[in-house]
Amino acid sequence: QHSMAPVLVSDNLTKDEFEANRTASPLNTNYDLESGGPLVSEDAKSMYVHVNTATPAELESLGVPTCCSGSGTWFAWCGACYLLTVILPLAVFIPLSQGNSIFLILAIILLIIGFLWIMYSLRVTLTEGGVTMPTPPEKACAFIQKENYEKRSIKKIYVIVNPHGGLKLGLRALNDVCLPIWKKEFNMEVTVLETEYGGHARDYARTVDLDGYDALCVIGGDGSVHEVINGLLQRDMKGKPLPAVGLIPGGSGNSIMLDLGTWSISEAARRIGHGDVMWSDVVAVTTNNQTIVSVNLVAWGLLGDIGVLAEFFRYLGTARYDIVGVWGILKGGGSPCKLTFESDGKVQVMDEKLIAGCINLTQHFGKGLRSFAKARLDDGLTDLFVLKGNETRGELLTRFNQLPTGSHFSTSWGSTMFQTKKVILELGRQGVVNVDGEIVKHNGTLVCENISKAIPILCPFDYKPPSVAEATQGRAAGWTV
Repeated sequence: QHSMAPVLVSDNLTKDEFEANRTASPLNTNYDLESGGPLVSEDAKSMYVHVNTATPAELESLGVPTCCSGSGTWFAWCGACYLLTVILPLAVFIPLSQGNSIFLILAIILLIIGFLWIMYSLRVTLTEGGVTMPTPPEKACAFIQKENYEKRSIKKIYVIVNPHGGLKLGLRALNDVCLPIWKKEFNMEVTVLETEYGGHARDYARTVDLDGYDALCVIGGDGSVHEVINGLLQRDMKGKPLPAVGLIPGGSGNSIMLDLGTWSISEAARRIGHGDVMWSDVVAVTTNNQTIVSVNLVAWGLLGDIGVLAEFFRYLGTARYDIVGVWGILKGGGSPCKLTFESDGKVQVMDEKLIAGCINLTQHFGKGLRSFAKARLDDGLTDLFVLKGNETRGELLTRFNQLPTGSHFSTSWGSTMFQTKKVILELGRQGVVNVDGEIVKHNGTLVCENISKAIPILCPFDYKPPSVAEATQGRAAGWTV
């Protein structure tokens, strides 16, 4: 019933046929990083949707979900259950039982049925996502290819800071922690660039003069990291080496930093000064002849909708992700989806109703949720995780509870996980997906392909990753000094 295998629609599709089909497609991607040419499209900015400023008509045309869309079935289901197992026995049968014990018996039977039905619906949640939990895989370093390591001298840097993003403490982190470390301990020259609008970090990374600078650093969350790396890869470097990218946690998510082993601002600042560099992959995301890159994940369905709807509730802080996620699970749903990918040397096609899916580069997304424990930043692979459409609400709640530690990786029911170089995602109509926390529009089809050794990240090879328990505590506390 809960098979790990995909539905093979075209089992005879060979690797050469898959490549031939892709090459003939207008979505064909021909990446040549060695030439120094841009990887990200010149007009990539037009791919992004700002849900807080878009008109209702624009959002509707793009299929952007609303908070109450698809909730009618859930309300009807809840209303019927409440009527039969609460209102009818307590408000009708018990008052009538004073003259007839039959009504009392009926009331008791209905109450027992309601209780047993709730316990049966939540049986998986209680046994695998509540009282007990499967043992999650231990944490591991994000890098496995030691040959991708290099040492650089970091003496002059740009640092981009978003004073308004995440928890709005970026400037304090810079002035109170980072600048004293960089200037006193490493004698570094620092040029500060403050962002003033959405996408400004991307514009800085695309346009600032990099001559003489050793690193481009950013203080912010996953969205800020996404902007900076997309801006850098929009440049035509003309054969010049890319500057190293330094990351300081300062947003509401910081899942990329959790993959890199720290949410400590001071430790992240010292990593930049030490000059240890590891080359990281990116995932090129192409739709409608335009390409951006993902450094975290591409999510659709329930997982993608969480990122979209959470933008309307930013005043709730990081709790908005959990609230929107649980609400999405209660509503239920799912939609047809076709995935074509290569795994274990075989091209496979999955064509069925899915609740949610994501294509990961990192182990974590959101605020430390661990969707794919095997993900590494330099293995040349993307990591595909989907939730099938036959999941019950109880099973989905279980997965939701397992995500912070990745303990779902230790079970086999309901979800499918693959590692692959490239995924073709066909959703049947235009809409939006969540790319690193940013809302990106598509024409119904996306090609997601791993590009190896695309970005030099300031991070040691042999750092000690936090344990599952430490990461869980960090998720609750957020980034620290």
